[in-house]
Amino acid sequence: MKGFKKIKYALFFAFFGISILSLFLFIFLFFSPLYSIPYKNEIINHVHRASTIALFVSLFVAVAVSILFSKFFSDPIIRLSEIAKMIAKGKFPQTIIHKSKFEIGELEKSMELMNESLQTTIQKFSSKNSQISAVLSSMNEGVLAVDRRGRVIFANSAIEKILGVTEPEILQKTIREVIRNNEITDIVEKSLKTGERVKEEINVVLPFEGVFDANANPVIDEEKNILGVVCVLHDITEIRKLTRHRSEFVANVSHELKTPLTAIRSYVETLLLGAIGDKENNIKFLGKIDKHAKNLSALIDDILEISKLESKKELGPFVRIDITKIMEHAVDTVLEKAQKKNIIFGKKCQGESIFVFGIEDHIYRAILNVLDNAVNYSNHGGSVKISCAKNDGKVVISISDTGIGISKDHIPRLFERFYRVDNARSRDLGGTGLGLAIVKHVMSVHNGEVNVISNEGTGSTFTLIFPGI
Repeated sequence: MKGFKKIKYALFFAFFGISILSLFLFIFLFFSPLYSIPYKNEIINHVHRASTIALFVSLFVAVAVSILFSKFFSDPIIRLSEIAKMIAKGKFPQTIIHKSKFEIGELEKSMELMNESLQTTIQKFSSKNSQISAVLSSMNEGVLAVDRRGRVIFANSAIEKILGVTEPEILQKTIREVIRNNEITDIVEKSLKTGERVKEEINVVLPFEGVFDANANPVIDEEKNILGVVCVLHDITEIRKLTRHRSEFVANVSHELKTPLTAIRSYVETLLLGAIGDKENNIKFLGKIDKHAKNLSALIDDILEISKLESKKELGPFVRIDITKIMEHAVDTVLEKAQKKNIIFGKKCQGESIFVFGIEDHIYRAILNVLDNAVNYSNHGGSVKISCAKNDGKVVISISDTGIGISKDHIPRLFERFYRVDNARSRDLGGTGLGLAIVKHVMSVHNGEVNVISNEGTGSTFTLIFPGI
C-alpha cells in the first residue's frame, strides 16, 4: 500500500502545483511593469490562454490519472472486498483473477491462496463430519452428547427412537428439560460432575418398554477440563429376555426331568426294600420304570432337538424333497395308534408329488408331532385328515382332527416350551411339552409358518406353510 500512497500524493501535488503556478503567473503579469509596455494586452491574453490551457490540461491529466488509479487500485480493492465477504459467508469463488500489479497484485495472490486453503480445509472437515454423522446415524446404539452446561449438542436417530424425541426439538436445551427418563439424566449429570465414566443398566418405559446398558463418558481436554459428556445406550432387551427364558427353560427342564426320575427312584427303592421277591409286582414295577425311562429318553431327545434348532447348527443340508412321501411316512408311524382308537384317516394331496427345499428329518418331525397330537387328543371313533396343496407359490399342509379342541385362551401360548393345556393328560400320553415348540422352530428354520384354528369341543386344524419351489 506504500506505492498507492505515493502515487496519490504525487497526483495531488502535481495538480495543486500547476494550479498555483498558473495563478501566480497571471497575477505577476497583470501587476508587473509589463502592464505598461506595448502589446501588453496581447501578452496578457496570451499568458491567460496558456494558463487556462494548462489548467484544463492539468484537470484532464488529473481525471485521466484518477480513472487509471480507479482501474488499477480502487476497483481491485472493491473486488477483493466483495470476495472477502463471500468467503466469510462460506461462498468460495472458483478462482481469483490476478489483474493488478504492485502490492494489490500480491494481495490478490494471498487472497487466492487463502481461498484455496480454506476450501480444502472446510472440505476435509465437511467430509469427515459427514462420515462421522453417517456412522453415528447407522448405529443401533443411541448416542447423546451434552456440553459442560448439560445442554444437548447431538442426538443420533437411534436415541430419537429410544426416547421418542427429535434432534431439532432438543438441541441447545438442558437434558433435564427434554429427557423424561431420570435414570439417563442422573448418570449424565453424575459423569459431568465427577469427570468419570458412569455405567448402569436402565429401564425405559416410553415410547416403548426396553432395557438398556447406559454408558456416560466425559469428554476432557488436555488441561483436564470437562467439555461435556457422551452417553451411549445399548439395547439389551432381547438379551434380558433370552436370559429370563433360559432361566425358565432350566427350571422347566429340571422339573420335567425330576418327575420321571422320582418315579423311577421310588420303584427301584421299593424293589430294593424287599418287593423284588414278588414276581407279579416285579413285572408291574419294571413296566413302570420302563415307561418313565422312555419318557425321560424322549424328553432328553426333544431338549437336544430344540437346542439344535435354536442354535441352527448341525441341521444338515437343504435339499429338494418330495413332501408327500414325508407325509406318508408320518401317517404310517401313527397309523397303529390311530387304529387302536378306531380313528379314520383321510389323506388328500394335490398331485402325486409336491417338492420343497428343506431338511427331511426335521420336516418329518414337525408333521409327525402335529399328527401324533391329533391322534392323541381325538376321541375313539373320531377322524384325522391331512392334506397338501400348492397355494400362491407356497406349499400348505393342513392337519385337522375331531378331538377335544383347544380353548382360545391357550392358543397364544400353545407353541411355548413346556406349555401344556392339560398337564396330567399330556404326561399320561407320554408328551414332553416340547412337541409344538419343535414344530414352530422347524418352520422358522425353513422360513415357513405354523397356524392353528381351534374351538373347544369341536377339534383343531393346524396349518404348516412352506416356501414353494
